[in-house]
Amino acid sequence: MADKYISKVATWKKDIVSTLSNELSSSKTIAVLNMEDLPSRELQKIRENISDQVTLRMTRKTLLKLALAKTGNKNASKLIEHVEQGMPALLFSELDSFELWQLIKENMSKSPAKSGQKAPFDIIIPAGPTNFAPGPILGELGDVGIKAGINAGKIEIKQDSTVVKEGEEINEKLAAILSRLNIRPMKMGLNLIVSLEGETLFLRKTLDVNSEEF
Repeated sequence: MADKYISKVATWKKDIVSTLSNELSSSKTIAVLNMEDLPSRELQKIRENISDQVTLRMTRKTLLKLALAKTGNKNASKLIEHVEQGMPALLFSELDSFELWQLIKENMSKSPAKSGQKAPFDIIIPAGPTNFAPGPILGELGDVGIKAGINAGKIEIKQDSTVVKEGEEINEKLAAILSRLNIRPMKMGLNLIVSLEGETLFLRKTLDVNSEEF
């Protein structure tokens, strides 16, 4: 079935699919990434840091699917449903899945939260003094669930405040407050969706544990 479609596409597309198919057949670990929202400058920096250990391939979603269907790696078809998300890419490596995820994590950087993003963990604003002088920000803190008052001419957060739970959406007001408090809860880097090693699929949440415990 895949060959029928391949015959209808341009030569350059055939070359891309052929290259991907070969890499899918020969790589120990294959990962699906979602490159959406990753700035090109950040991507370039990451590529420079990890290019000796991985190969990153970005192309059209249809070509990725064709390669996954056509390759000699019979298990690669398990990844087809995962390339539907965002802006997919494939990552090839001789590292095992846990080592690959560790490499990806080491090359992530902290970034501010944006409105509409989901909290990666419970975000807790600790009690203590701030550098803010009394003013409208006192009410803005209250609007996002932060209990604050005035002490010695400065705004003080009275108690630890959980402003958003893991998985909940960060709204515009909260994103602005987190930025003013210089809290950067998000991680910017390669967004791994799933990896395939042999016959085994590893979702990101599975990889984000101690490999010895697993």
